[in-house]
Amino acid sequence: MSRRGAGRAPRRLTLFCAAVPVLLVITAVPAAAQPGVHDHTFSTVPVVLGPLVLRVALLIAVFAVAGFGMLRAFLGEPGRTTSAAVALSAAAAVVLEYMLGGVLEIPPQAAVLVLAFVVVPVVLAFVRSPEAELVRQYARRAAPVIIGGTAVAALVEFVRAALSTWAAGATMLNTGLVFALAGLSWLTVDLPRSRLATIVHVVAGALGVATVAGIGFAVALTLPSSV
Repeated sequence: MSRRGAGRAPRRLTLFCAAVPVLLVITAVPAAAQPGVHDHTFSTVPVVLGPLVLRVALLIAVFAVAGFGMLRAFLGEPGRTTSAAVALSAAAAVVLEYMLGGVLEIPPQAAVLVLAFVVVPVVLAFVRSPEAELVRQYARRAAPVIIGGTAVAALVEFVRAALSTWAAGATMLNTGLVFALAGLSWLTVDLPRSRLATIVHVVAGALGVATVAGIGFAVALTLPSSV
């Protein structure tokens, strides 16, 4: 297989991974738009506040990033287009979480730091210069630590949300999703082939699965309760 053909395969897998949740979201929009769904109180469910369009955009971005995390070990080195798409999706998802989620279980200074972590992969995906290449080398060294740290933080918040009441767990769930998206965005930074990279990819796959479960739980919070 030529180098050009080999580069197209990961891109097609990534686009397929993003297209599947898009179709699921599109089919779910008519149900979410029914009048009965909007009769519920959303004040205790900060993850799903806001206009329907923004909620749909959040779902698309989260599924795209989580799918990339689950398939990262099988995709090889991501191309520039794939890296840019995933990094932008992660950044957009975090911003939407900040807009729609309300209160986080972290101080405002830490929230700004998380946002900075998400911005770095976006910049590295678009900028091509000697200075950016130097920053990229440092980013490759820091990526395993950042991914591992955010994965632990996200999984802790997910477990706490699962063990809490639905209303109290919403804030923990929102915080866990922010941590997970921030960590998964760093998968666009190419890691050198090593045993550590394999461990990081396994952790990222588990984090991607947990992120899908987390956003699924967030969607479940919006469903009408049976009387």
